[in-house]
Amino acid sequence: MRYHLQAVVSVLDPDTMQAVPADGETLSEIMFRGNICMKGYLKNERDTEATFRGGWFHTGDLGARMPDDYIRIRTTFVFATTARTSSSRAAKIF
Repeated sequence: MRYHLQAVVSVLDPDTMQAVPADGETLSEIMFRGNICMKGYLKNERDTEATFRGGWFHTGDLGARMPDDYIRIRTTFVFATTARTSSSRAAKIF
């Protein structure tokens, strides 16, 4: 049996739910929908509604649409530390 993994994968503005320009520069959230996407979180309607708002699965990952319709994924780092670090300093590190 052969089937597509997802119906649509795109980079959308989470506020307007519109696709960002395919310029390779504009970063926004990677979202997808399709027939094998999970239905939601078991017994957790609040998180399910937040994750699937607008009918798309919100991955929480940043990406940019390329002119050739590929998606460049922006690597994000999550770190924990006991040292006090400003967000601007953390942004400069990564």
